[in-house]
Amino acid sequence: MVLEEQTELWYLKKLPKQKKNKSHINRMSILVLVGLVIAGLGLVNILVGLKAPLLGNYVLEVPKGASITSVFEGLSESGLTETKVEVIRIYSALTRNRGPIKAGRYQLTEGMDILGVLSLLREGRVLQYQATFPEGWTFEQWRQNLATLPHLEKKTSWMDRHELSKAIGIEGDPEGWLFPDTYYYSATTSDLDLLKTAFAEMQSILANEWKDRYPNDLVGSPYDALILASLVEKETGYAPDRDKISSVFLNRLRAKMRLESDPTVIYGLGKTFDGNLTRKDLKTDHSHNTYTRFGLPPTPIASPGLDSINAALGAKQYPYYYFVAKGDGRSHFSVDYEEHRRAVRRYQLAGRKKAK
Repeated sequence: MVLEEQTELWYLKKLPKQKKNKSHINRMSILVLVGLVIAGLGLVNILVGLKAPLLGNYVLEVPKGASITSVFEGLSESGLTETKVEVIRIYSALTRNRGPIKAGRYQLTEGMDILGVLSLLREGRVLQYQATFPEGWTFEQWRQNLATLPHLEKKTSWMDRHELSKAIGIEGDPEGWLFPDTYYYSATTSDLDLLKTAFAEMQSILANEWKDRYPNDLVGSPYDALILASLVEKETGYAPDRDKISSVFLNRLRAKMRLESDPTVIYGLGKTFDGNLTRKDLKTDHSHNTYTRFGLPPTPIASPGLDSINAALGAKQYPYYYFVAKGDGRSHFSVDYEEHRRAVRRYQLAGRKKAK
């Protein structure tokens, strides 16, 4: 048995080596080379297609659940791209790990390449609109502006003041609680979203300013500061006068004097105010009439800006108890009533004569 096994092994070792078929190898090499060339040409076509520029400007609306292929089919049908949808489909499959496209409105600009469009859609860089709310606007003015903004979902038009205040998250009256600024929104934003953002911004700013305030017993809470700041905001648009006006009101509060602020009376009159503030208006009592009532009014009368909030909580103090508008946006400040009367005759009565 041993001899037979050795013989068999010897026989196997002596088997002649098979010669490789050179023609077969050559054919395989050619096929691989051709495949690589074809793949290379395909890759080149894909890269060229992805770098192709858009042929115009376009606002693209991407609905929820839309695929990359369906979006580019629409762009192709609109004549905005000459890139074949097959190229987009291949690239989409190869880069699936980068995530799906996001719904929304997008601004596509002429010359933007297809790779840029895909990046825009996947990152969700939707078209942004802006809404500006100036300092000193009332809550009703905010609502009126919101109703006119384009591409903004209207959720609050049916709500009354109390319902809307509750929806925003405000306890009590909403006046003054919206921070005036320019806000940006997309087509998926609602008017309620904007109001909540403005409320959160005012809360944050008021909390920070209150933390760093100058100690003052006359302003006992952040809400008192908001009320006082709203009076300052409505009394002047001239920044250097804000601290002085705040000091006038604080001095009058300290002396147990009425604030006698015209804007508070106008606010209380509401829609009945015709633009002409009369003596009768000043004597007609209501919750916001600081000519007939002592102390701060029960609510703010507008949305104050940061400068007015700073003035209400600041450390600057002046000896003034009176001020009157000079007619150029600034105010004249007086320490005593006689000086104030002279200033009124100089600026207001003289101004009326010029107007005649």
